[in-house]
Amino acid sequence: MSKTTTDPKQWKFYFTITDAARFLGKSPVTLRQWERKGLLSFPRESEGGDRRFSTADIRRLAEMALELGRITYTRNRYIIMSTTSLDVIESMNYANRPNRKS
Repeated sequence: MSKTTTDPKQWKFYFTITDAARFLGKSPVTLRQWERKGLLSFPRESEGGDRRFSTADIRRLAEMALELGRITYTRNRYIIMSTTSLDVIESMNYANRPNRKS
């Protein structure tokens, strides 16, 4: 897992394909195979074309994998709970940012 900044008040979490694979209980190679087969599509947000996943992307990926029968319902619930916790941290950090006057 990575953060887009070192300032804890501005943390925005994003994940690599390895992180996403760990959430799903799969290998990164498996996720890349799913992408090549057209089963799933992954966001590419960096200039180099690296896959970067937000918590919402991880949840969408888990829902698609569940619908395809690639993960269990229990694994999907785990992913939702885990990523929601990170969303709470992000929102708390956002709420604690100082107001800026223009």
